[in-house]
Parts: sequence; C-alpha cells; structure tokens
Amino acid sequence: MKDDLFRGLDAIDWDNLTHAYGSAKDIPQLLRDLVSDDDEVSKQASYDSFGNIWHQGTIYEATTYAVPFLIKIVHQTQSLQRPHILMLLGEIATGYGQDKAIEAVRDGILIYLELLTDEDTVVRGEVGGLLSKLPLDVAQSIHPLENAIREEVVVSTKVSLIDSLAQLIDKSNYDINLDQYLTYFSELVRDSVPSVQLASAMSLARLDGSNLDVKAIDIFMDGLAHPEKYSIQPETTSARNYEAVEWLIYLIELLTRFDSRMMLSQIDNLLSEIDSKKSLLVRRQMHREIAEQMIISTFGIDVLKHYSWASSQGHRTYYVLRKGDALSLSTPTWLKLNLLQHNTLKIIAKHDVFWDYETNLLAIHGLPQKREDLRKFLKSVNSVDSDL
Repeated sequence: MKDDLFRGLDAIDWDNLTHAYGSAKDIPQLLRDLVSDDDEVSKQASYDSFGNIWHQGTIYEATTYAVPFLIKIVHQTQSLQRPHILMLLGEIATGYGQDKAIEAVRDGILIYLELLTDEDTVVRGEVGGLLSKLPLDVAQSIHPLENAIREEVVVSTKVSLIDSLAQLIDKSNYDINLDQYLTYFSELVRDSVPSVQLASAMSLARLDGSNLDVKAIDIFMDGLAHPEKYSIQPETTSARNYEAVEWLIYLIELLTRFDSRMMLSQIDNLLSEIDSKKSLLVRRQMHREIAEQMIISTFGIDVLKHYSWASSQGHRTYYVLRKGDALSLSTPTWLKLNLLQHNTLKIIAKHDVFWDYETNLLAIHGLPQKREDLRKFLKSVNSVDSDL
C-alpha cells in the first residue's frame, strides 16, 4: 500500500525545491515517516512538517508538491498523525507565498467531506477546522458540515464542528442566507448540552453580535457564574477553549464589527459578573487579556509595539497594534475620544477586574496608567457624551 501511497514521490526533483530551511531533499523521508509504525518517528515527522513546508504562515515551492501526498495519507492510512496533518493543511490553506499550494489543498475537498464521517472523532473535528479555512468551497461544504453536526455524538467534536461552520459562513463571500443560519444557531443554543449551547451562542455573536438572541446572552452570563458547567476537554487540537470568559474575549473582538454601544453594554454586564466573583480563578487568568482586547479593538491598528509581561499562565509576549494619533509612552496624548473609545475606557475604570495587578498596558497606548488618573482623564479630555 505504501508503494501506491508514494507513487511518483521520488520522481520529483526535491533537491532543487526549497522550504523554510533550504533544500527540500529531506521531504520524501519526512512524508514516509508520517506513516511510520514507530510512534516517535511519526510524531517527529509531524513536528518537523510544521517548521519546513509551512513556517509561521509562509508556504514554499516544496509545499505545493508535498500537499497531494499529505492528502493521500489522511485519506488512505490510519496514521496517528492524521489530525495534525489536517491541521497542517488548514494552515497551508491560509498561508502566503505559494498560491499553487493553496490550490493543491483545495483539490482535496471531496476527500475532506468524506472524512466528516471518519471513525476517528479527532479526525472529524480537525477536518471541520480545515473546511472552515476553505471559504471558496463553501457551496460544497456547508451542507455536509450541517449534517455532520446533526449526526455527531461526541460533544467536543460537535462543539468544534459548530465553531467551524460559523467560521466558514463568516469568512465566505458566497451568497448565503444569513438569517437561515442565525435561526439554525439559535435553535442549537437551546440544546440540552451546555457546551453546545455556549458554542452556538458564540457562533451567533460571530455572525450577528449586534442582535444577540436573549438566550445566548443568558448563556454567557451563566457561563461566567458557573464556568465549570461549560468547560470541556476538546479532543481536537484546533478546538477552542469553550469557557465563558474565552468567549467574552471574542465578544470584545467583535466591538468594531457591530453596533458598538449594544456590545459594550453586554460586555459591561458580563464584567460585573466577574467583579462579583472575588475568588473566581478567571480573574487572575484573564483580566489582562480582556483589557488588552478592549483597548486594541477600540484604539485600532497602526503602530507596531512590542511588550511583554508575566501572567499566571506564564510569560507571554504581545504585539500590540493601534491606529490614530501619535503614541506616547509617558503622558496621555489623546486630546479627543470618540464614543466607543470613551465608553471603553469608562468600563475599564469601572471594573475591579482590570486593576488586580499593575500593568503598563494603558501607558503603552498613550493613556493614564493608574485608575484614579484614568478617571480624571475621562473627565478632562474632550470627549463625547456617554450613555453607559
């Protein structure tokens, strides 16, 4: 079978093709190692493939030639690396540098649809993630994804597929009846399984955050009060962490896409829930991420700044992007704020969750760093009236 799997592999002039580290002459052995009976060998090959034929978003000429063999491996073998290969194909599909490699991934669409019914639950979840990264093929994949969600019995995989369907719809320019899918996700929000409810609520927020189903808002609120109720251990490597506060961060990402005042009002209420849970672990883990996302979402993208801090989850490095006036790291430079910016800063000043630990996050964006200074700044700066 392996002879058939790799037919034509050695006829390719790999020595004169390149990947991230130069000559691609090592790729034939890497592909064969992916189906090795030795688990350690196949794991190493999978790890290496994320560094050579795809590297931090870049794809190479060797990638185009490797993709057909990767597709054959996920289709024709039971390699333990199939979930990782599907994830790799998804990264290649959204990579840059070689349009032919992206087209090579798209050539496998019928195989991916077949894998939605694979016996391996991890494969089913990962192939959903791959399909979500092929928006040009939405006409072929959207209904099979719906069917897969309906038939799926493993909760973590079902949650992953729901998220994949919402991502696919969100990214596609295809003529999709959005109202039909808003109704679809609204029905799933009323599922009996909490994690399915939360994934569906997030899908609604992704697609129409300015007009959230009342039930979806209730799910977010309940998730903050009882995060353990909604937590799952995803079996797919691409599945998101479905705890409520992770979703809150995504809600904040949506600020500039929909009706900002309505979104801020909802976020304000959700943050009040966090403030009321003084011992909630999420306060320690997430407050910086929430603050960062609120500021980035409302102050935009322009100047690249690099900074880092230590958090309870370990040392993290963030690349902060913003747009607008010149940035100052010492004194506030904002002479006027728009409604969204003013209300965002007002929420940050209001909620305890942002002030548990000292951070230079605000100063980096040319804003007062201390809570009382921020409150004074909001009173003195030329800003529009706030209705929060």
